[in-house]
Amino acid sequence: MDLMNSNDTTRTELNKGQVEYIRWMGMHDDILRQKARVNWFEEGDANTKYFHSTIRGRRRRLQILKIKDHRGQWIEGDANIGKDNESLTAIPDTKEIRYVVFNMDPDSAAGPDGYNGKFFQSFWDIIKEDITDFVQAVFNGRRLTKFFSHTCLVLIPKVDSPNSFSDLRPISLSNFTAKIISKILSRRLNPILRKLISENQSGFVKGRLITENILLSQEIAQGVNKKNRGGNVIIKLDMAKAYDRISWTFLIAVMRKFGFYENWIDMIWGLLQDIWYSIIINGARTGFFTSTQGLKQGDPLSPSLFIIGAEVLSRSLNALNDFIGFTPFSMDSRGPMINHLAYADDIVIFCGGNNMTLKLIKKVIDMYGKASGQKVNNDKSFFITAPHTCAARINRIRNATGYMDKSFPFTYLGCPIYFGRKTSNLFDGMLSKVVKKLNGWQANMMSSGGRMILIKHVLQSLPTYILSAMNPPKGITKLMEKHFANFFWGTNEGKNKYHWSSWNNLCLPKEEGGAGVKKMEDMIDTLNIKRWWRFRTHPSLWANLLKNKYCKRAHPVNKKSNPSDSHIWRNMLKIRHKAEENIRCEIQKGNCSFWWDNWTGKGALANILQGSGRFSKVQVKDFIINGEWTIVKLNDVLPVHIMDSVAQLDIGDPNEDDFPVEIVQHVFNSSEAAIFIWNNIGNAFGIKHQQKPIIATFKRWWETTANNKVHNQMLQIAPTIICWELWKQRNACKYEKQKKFQLNSMRHQITWTLKTAISNMVPGEYTQMEWPLLCDKVERLRPYQKWIQVTWESPLAGTIKVNTDGSFYKESGKAGIGGVVRNSQGDLIAAFSIHISCDDHTIVEAKAAEFGGKWCSQNGYTNFSIELDSKIIVNMLTDENPNDMQIKKVIDRASLIIKQTRATVRHCFREGNQVADCLAKLATTTNQRRLYHSLQELPSNAKGLFLLDKWQLPSFEAGASGHQFGA
Repeated sequence: MDLMNSNDTTRTELNKGQVEYIRWMGMHDDILRQKARVNWFEEGDANTKYFHSTIRGRRRRLQILKIKDHRGQWIEGDANIGKDNESLTAIPDTKEIRYVVFNMDPDSAAGPDGYNGKFFQSFWDIIKEDITDFVQAVFNGRRLTKFFSHTCLVLIPKVDSPNSFSDLRPISLSNFTAKIISKILSRRLNPILRKLISENQSGFVKGRLITENILLSQEIAQGVNKKNRGGNVIIKLDMAKAYDRISWTFLIAVMRKFGFYENWIDMIWGLLQDIWYSIIINGARTGFFTSTQGLKQGDPLSPSLFIIGAEVLSRSLNALNDFIGFTPFSMDSRGPMINHLAYADDIVIFCGGNNMTLKLIKKVIDMYGKASGQKVNNDKSFFITAPHTCAARINRIRNATGYMDKSFPFTYLGCPIYFGRKTSNLFDGMLSKVVKKLNGWQANMMSSGGRMILIKHVLQSLPTYILSAMNPPKGITKLMEKHFANFFWGTNEGKNKYHWSSWNNLCLPKEEGGAGVKKMEDMIDTLNIKRWWRFRTHPSLWANLLKNKYCKRAHPVNKKSNPSDSHIWRNMLKIRHKAEENIRCEIQKGNCSFWWDNWTGKGALANILQGSGRFSKVQVKDFIINGEWTIVKLNDVLPVHIMDSVAQLDIGDPNEDDFPVEIVQHVFNSSEAAIFIWNNIGNAFGIKHQQKPIIATFKRWWETTANNKVHNQMLQIAPTIICWELWKQRNACKYEKQKKFQLNSMRHQITWTLKTAISNMVPGEYTQMEWPLLCDKVERLRPYQKWIQVTWESPLAGTIKVNTDGSFYKESGKAGIGGVVRNSQGDLIAAFSIHISCDDHTIVEAKAAEFGGKWCSQNGYTNFSIELDSKIIVNMLTDENPNDMQIKKVIDRASLIIKQTRATVRHCFREGNQVADCLAKLATTTNQRRLYHSLQELPSNAKGLFLLDKWQLPSFEAGASGHQFGA
């Protein structure tokens, strides 16, 4: 613009341009400010270079170059970081869908369409393509129609006499096809939940046990009387209709915060929103409506979705630990700070009892309820304080929370949580369940064998859940066994019959004259050993608490029992020795204790070197450099004979964590018995045993070059049979009072099993043959193949025969049928080669048989036979009723012709049906319908085959095959 020749118009345009420029620059600054997140920006500070630098820096900070997984391992690269999302949304193939279908309960209640899992599993070969297409369509974004998403609600009573809807639990009966989608999503989501869900939540997370929450609650509750500001408080929350109330929008928002892909979220939203419900009342289906919130109870995916939503509450409560005004529950400061535990919607909170803490807890619960739609049932929620807490403090807590107060014991997840001494009345509920079962059975109407089965498989399983979390007093176990014994021996006119043998004798193995019943004491010891095993091997919140509380200054193997310790810990220490005998730590990174862990296979070194002074906290890795033992260091701390044996031990992969295992290496590989057996059996095959890891032993056998199939089969199965017999001998020594391994008996059993396997593959009797001699003969086996002569058989005089066949090529989708009608002299009466439209080979074969029978019937033949090479069609035409509706129609029409004409149906080898086969294949190459009435009209290939049949020249069918001994 020329400013020298400006006038009013040009000046106006200039001003407008400047205003527009300033407006756009302001917008540009706003964008830069938002991208850079600079809150202190003022006018006049618009430094574009600075902003661009800030944005680049922020983008660098936001870029995820690597991230740690739940095991502490670094994951690098975009592809690996997003791997979990990709695994969730990948299109499932037929193999995955089949796995899901066959791993769902076939007898579970059917949905509105009436088809349960049994139907889908039984007819999988027929419906698999349709099911696969349906599932893949859903994963590609297609929404479920009303037919598939329709769900029936069954109202199950929660109490004995329900009076209102609150006493009923709605259980969803979905169509099996919809359950397949949910199950696939659930299977894919489950491995990821462990990374997302806080340790406080143990419900529906793989690797976490409900019993550990009970054990944790019991351990924490023992400190309720410790000094604390405002005292210690345990709050038990009851969520009203938790599954039915959860907000969909809240759930979707949480998943977005977690970073789930949008197509996953769209799939979940579709499964939630597209459901149509009907209610079954007294057997009748009522209504057809949709929902706006809640999750289906009974759906495989619902538990996982629920705990994703509930994670908001867990993280909010955990965040209070860092809040200055929050007073935690009084517990050992060296361990994890636990302010709540949850199993799905079953929540217990541990906190201090001052006003500020209770207000913070209540605020978190209220905010979570407002966001998620959840509602606390104030009438069923309660709090517990230490015994002898003053009434004023209890009233203050009651006013602050709005919940009622209770006293110990209280029930959490079906188990009593108590404070102080463990009394017998804690187990009244467990006893009453057993007595209730016994009263419901008519014992006098059962045989003693029937009563014993009920004791073993029903009565003894009832208390297992509670026993896995707590040990009852001996009086309770004796009383339960008394009930079992009275039930077994029966009653007469209300009085117990005479007990002809003691309960201890009945608990002996059958081989020793007992009935093989489990002793309650043995069951409790077994569950305690399992508890110790999990404590030592599975990192969890419970194990972490115990290790920090009791084993901070001493290794668990060396920890002394203290009267102030909890009942749970003292019971675990009682069986520690028995458990540690069967635990060995395999060396990988070497993080196990050098002195106290059993990594040598001979027990803890500290126990072997008793009286050698105090043992330091060194680890095995302190004696390893670059994957090799440091002999100088070992020599400083170990006697020569022990150092030599340690130096012989293999060191595993240093990238893997150490893991405790039962001493499999000793039982299966390095014991004197194992070495004897491996060499005795293996020498005959030229395999000398080496004391390497058992996996290496298996690989050595499996990778040995075989001379034939039988030899290869022996090399494959022998290691498994050897290990099985070693395991049986080990159990006999440990549990059945056998003094030592019976080597000769074991060798005989192994060779007898292998000889029997050879007899099944090579006809003959070999059980009396010496093992080395038989192995030599096996290595010299030579394969053979028998051949069967097949000729076309002419029909009886005065009758005719029609041979039919069908041909279908899946790649091209073309199908054809062919057949030939001949008399007893083998002369041609007629033949056909017809192109048809069909996409199933079995139906094509059936249509060929139908056409052949129909032609004979229409041309006045009543005494004829139909011959074809499909056993499936022959069976359907004779005695089987097909399930597929399409093929059933064809079979029904063909069967009607057969009945009306007194025709017969028989099967033949393919080599005896070559003319029909040739004509059927010819039909797939043309789109024509051809009928032949003379030999000259037949195509040349079919004519040649026809003459071979007429002259009774044989073809050959592969018959039996096998092996025979060579020279």
